[in-house]
Amino acid sequence: MKCMLGKNAVCIPEPVVKLFERLKNGNGVGAIFARGALRSLIAKALGLGIGFLLQIVIARVLGIEQFGVYAFALSWVNILLVFTLFGANKAIIRFLPPYRLSESTALMAGLLRWASSVVLSAGLALCLALWAFLFLSDAVQNRELVRTMALASLLLPILGLSQLRQAGLIAMKQVFRAEFADTFIRPLLLIILAVSWHWVLDAPVVAHQAMLMQLAATIVAFLIGARWLKQALPNKINVVTPSYDVKVWRLMALPMMFIAGIHILLKQTDVIMLGMITGTTESGVYSVMSRLSNLAMFGLGAATAMAAPMIAELHDSGKMTALRRVITLTIRGSLFFMLGASAFLICFGEAITTLYGPGFAAGLSALYILLIGQAVNAATGPLNSVVSMTGHQMHLAKVQGITATINIFLNLCLIPRFGMVGAATATTTAIAISNLWLLFYVHKHLNIRVSPF
Repeated sequence: MKCMLGKNAVCIPEPVVKLFERLKNGNGVGAIFARGALRSLIAKALGLGIGFLLQIVIARVLGIEQFGVYAFALSWVNILLVFTLFGANKAIIRFLPPYRLSESTALMAGLLRWASSVVLSAGLALCLALWAFLFLSDAVQNRELVRTMALASLLLPILGLSQLRQAGLIAMKQVFRAEFADTFIRPLLLIILAVSWHWVLDAPVVAHQAMLMQLAATIVAFLIGARWLKQALPNKINVVTPSYDVKVWRLMALPMMFIAGIHILLKQTDVIMLGMITGTTESGVYSVMSRLSNLAMFGLGAATAMAAPMIAELHDSGKMTALRRVITLTIRGSLFFMLGASAFLICFGEAITTLYGPGFAAGLSALYILLIGQAVNAATGPLNSVVSMTGHQMHLAKVQGITATINIFLNLCLIPRFGMVGAATATTTAIAISNLWLLFYVHKHLNIRVSPF
């Protein structure tokens, strides 16, 4: 028993002290994973709190109708961002760790330059294409939606480069910094701008003005994150002549772009289709429920940020026992947070929705259904990372492609009759199909048991 001296002595059992010392100073897989996951957890916890505060502030400032326009435009940006990234962020997470271990600085430099040029070119091209569609056609009649989406399109190259910066920091095991710029700094700046505009200047805010604030906050957060990545990379990366292995990178990136596209479709199809079928107001309410349900994914997101590069390293070095341990630890942490978050949302969901303003409580039934899907995600752990980081990304693309098709079909059938409840049911069904299919594949073909035990 170790005791801290003082008037009120606190004694800590010796096994607990040894556990903390092992986690703090240990070099084993479990200790390294725990330290990285804890940093990611802290960053995501800060981001989660500030993210919810941001959504509440924006909903309050804009009102339910303008918030729906704002959320609908951001959903389209999230989909188009996949094609901006071209899978380059996944290529960085996959190849930068082994390049770092082998001290292949020239390849590190080449990979980062190739990824940046691809993302910047794709982002600008998509931005111009969207502007042409919005201003040269009459497909979108809502002028406020046109203005909002035009400004949102400017986010594509900036968010694309930000995702590369985040991937680079994750690959260098700087998980806290990778998360902090996007999940804390950017939302905090947006809150300050929105509050200043609405309450300090006493001026009304509409959707396109909120999107302009989002653009400004994103630029500042990107510059801060880019500075951190420069500090994390080896010093000689700036002077070495880059070496390129574009064929290998592209073979990884293209399937991952498809996989990421399918993944974001699984996440955004319901919001987009609700907006197109029932209107942007109901879509905005549902987007809040979707964001609330993501609270249950907090543990999985934090653990996977650290687990993904470790899975790649351990698989490449043949350390399968250690790889299985990383998966098990990830699932345990995910289930722990999922159960707590779900219980909290079920007990206090109605009170939470009142913070957003009148009308948002209508989405509670959809929230409860979405939590079932998040429970499946938590119980099956980092399946996407396991499959993609072990070289089986083509099968992942196949599974998610079929699942996305099922999701679209179910949304088309259920939304017209059941609205938000139909969208939530379609999404949860698609999540269950995808995870159970991948679970069977990993067990049969990779001989990896995905379990918390």
